[in-house]
Amino acid sequence: MLRQTLPVSMLERLSLSSSNFHALRALNQIYIDKTDNIGDLAQVRGRFFLSRPRRFGKTLLLSTFASLFANGIADFAGLHLENRWKEEAFPVISLNFASFRRESAEAFRDGLFCALQRAFTNVFPHLAGFPLTNKDTPDSLLARYCVSIQTLNLVMLIDEYDAPIIHSLPDEQKAQSILDSLSAFFNTLKEFSWKFRFIFITGITRVSHVSLFSDVNFLEDISFNKEYNHLLGITEEELHRYFDPYIRNAATVLHLPVEDVYRRLKARYDGYQFSPDAQDTVYNPWSVLKFLRKPEHHFENYWYDSGCVPSILQNYITGKNHNSNFFFSLESVIQDKEILSGRKRAISLSRNELKIKSNTDTIPYSILLLQTGYYTLRYENKTSVSICLPNEEVAESLILLYLQSKNRKLSIDTRNALDTLPQLIDSSDLPKIVELFNIILTESLTPSSNAFTNENTIRDIIYMLIPDALVFKAREVPNAHGFSDMELQTPKTQLIIEFKRSYPGKSVNTALEEGIKQMRSRRYGRTLTKQRLLRVVIVLSTSDRALVAWDVVN
Repeated sequence: MLRQTLPVSMLERLSLSSSNFHALRALNQIYIDKTDNIGDLAQVRGRFFLSRPRRFGKTLLLSTFASLFANGIADFAGLHLENRWKEEAFPVISLNFASFRRESAEAFRDGLFCALQRAFTNVFPHLAGFPLTNKDTPDSLLARYCVSIQTLNLVMLIDEYDAPIIHSLPDEQKAQSILDSLSAFFNTLKEFSWKFRFIFITGITRVSHVSLFSDVNFLEDISFNKEYNHLLGITEEELHRYFDPYIRNAATVLHLPVEDVYRRLKARYDGYQFSPDAQDTVYNPWSVLKFLRKPEHHFENYWYDSGCVPSILQNYITGKNHNSNFFFSLESVIQDKEILSGRKRAISLSRNELKIKSNTDTIPYSILLLQTGYYTLRYENKTSVSICLPNEEVAESLILLYLQSKNRKLSIDTRNALDTLPQLIDSSDLPKIVELFNIILTESLTPSSNAFTNENTIRDIIYMLIPDALVFKAREVPNAHGFSDMELQTPKTQLIIEFKRSYPGKSVNTALEEGIKQMRSRRYGRTLTKQRLLRVVIVLSTSDRALVAWDVVN
């Protein structure tokens, strides 16, 4: 496999870990110009709330607002907003609620109090001598500051408002105490909102609206607005405009045509739609940038590995919120290849249900999965929306979530054995390949699992647990005649697998013959590459709960 063909200086322009707008611009890192939308929001006296999943750039967005309001266009040279912004500088108060200690409700209040004090005194040095009392709380300090400051043009930026709540679960007493503090703080912010030129608050979930945002209903929720669908994320046009040299580099590293890399990127990381009325979708920026930095690792699942099981979802799985409907829903999704591929909706909701108000222990699982990024929106009609999976990466993550909920994972020995898979493919060692697949299934599934009643589920579990760095892999690969089940490619060999199931009423031989006939009639794996073509049918036995037979199709 080739090494990177781009110089290190170009690779360093990929702003993978930068969430500070000023630093990103000073280091000449790539910034996808969203300042048209940012300018539209910043031009008016407004109070906004935006919900997005993790790894979509909420912190960078707030940092961009902070730079604009505090320093004008100093960091905006060459961007859309450079010639539009004529405003003066404003005092900016920035708070990141995810940064506060959460080992106790008292520690959180102390953290918020100190951060608030620091943020105000940085902007207004005369407040450093402001008299404090032992009875001061974050909300009372905010009120006293607002009374003492004469300006009507304060800017308040709050990132991840919900982090203290969702990270305090399942400790209900602590969560409620933190929630009470937040409610008091936001209620004070509402009381003095006339002092603020601009307020912008972000979060992942919206589960606390009933007890927190009902006190802060002065916010305009733009989470589902069509004009801000692309405010975070990478559009198709932006992918080509900003990252084409990096994608061509990836094509060279992976020995793939450039168009194939674009196709795989779209299948793996695109598909997010945050407004049901939007026309286009966006890519997950975290996953795209991770891939472009290290294309030799193939199209890995970067999103799940970055910690995309928020505490509230973890609590839903393992805590008191555990319920059979959640697991039944996951099983239903991962056993329906049309849902898993995104070609079919998982559920339909009314538009009113999108903004449902519920406590952390009563939120519907479909809304929770939508808010945490496992589901995305599609237009259905004027009163309803479709909820579906956005892409392959999330489909795999849903399977991983299901396996995690069942406390199933591969052993170290099996993970080590998987490292030999490329050699097994190149040597056509089908007995050992099938044996390895069966070990994956044995270690991943419980005795009560009904996954063996569906070959697509079995295929997807095997597919998901094969590390991307080992082989180039794909599912549901189309040609003019149909979709192949699974393809695994090494530099030397292209392995095409068709899975068939035997069950009472259909023998192993019958299933094998059906697979061979389908493989031939649909011409899976016909390719112009120099790789050796290896086409195989593998039979899953529902009775034996294992892969039991295979044959090579010439």
